[in-house]
Amino acid sequence: MARTRNLPPKMPPKVHIPPSMLNDAMNAVFPEGVEITATNRQGRGYLFDVNDPTATVEHNKRAKFVVYTTRDRDHALKSYIEDSIELYTPEFLQKHLRVELPMEAILAIQNCPTANAVFKDLVKDMDEFIADSVNEDGRGHFLAPYDHKEHYTVFNDVIFWYYRVD
Repeated sequence: MARTRNLPPKMPPKVHIPPSMLNDAMNAVFPEGVEITATNRQGRGYLFDVNDPTATVEHNKRAKFVVYTTRDRDHALKSYIEDSIELYTPEFLQKHLRVELPMEAILAIQNCPTANAVFKDLVKDMDEFIADSVNEDGRGHFLAPYDHKEHYTVFNDVIFWYYRVD
């Protein structure tokens, strides 16, 4: 794993997806009898409260999912990773820095209050850093703090990605 710990997703500013299209798409995802009880904006995504009276385990009866289009998912993922670079393992960071730093130096920087800004400046290729993070841990690791799983559905030729957040 590239990460040392998880943080809740940090979402960038708003984008417009027609709510009726989202509601129809999410209604198509969940089995009959599952009710979407609320839809709220959460940064670039939409947060759905789901009520599943058919669930056999009590904590699965209510859930929250955040839903994105592909472009918005990629933007949220980039923002999340850029905002938490200091939490990566020193070994992972060492592979992606413009300068060669000993492990002790990386650990010392990680303990500084400005560690994220320092590592952001030292990463040689942010796109490669993000791609390697996703290849190693998957997008669900960053966007689905509940179970780290990524799900998707296609509705009206649009892919909707959804992640359980509680």
